[in-house]
Amino acid sequence: MTILVNNLLIALAVGEIADLSAITRVRNATQRYELLCEYEIFRLQGLWSLEPVHRCHKYIETTSNR
Repeated sequence: MTILVNNLLIALAVGEIADLSAITRVRNATQRYELLCEYEIFRLQGLWSLEPVHRCHKYIETTSNR
């Protein structure tokens, strides 16, 4: 009886591998998309916040060269 139950559990687990693989692929793609979105937001915020500093640095360079 124990062998029968073990074999049934193994068959059930093997049958679910394809479904789990598909679910994993979808979750992986979703997480990659979310990560790229967060990266783009972070990158754009960084560029936006550094632009005044860059502008000030250029102004200082042009005025100090005179």
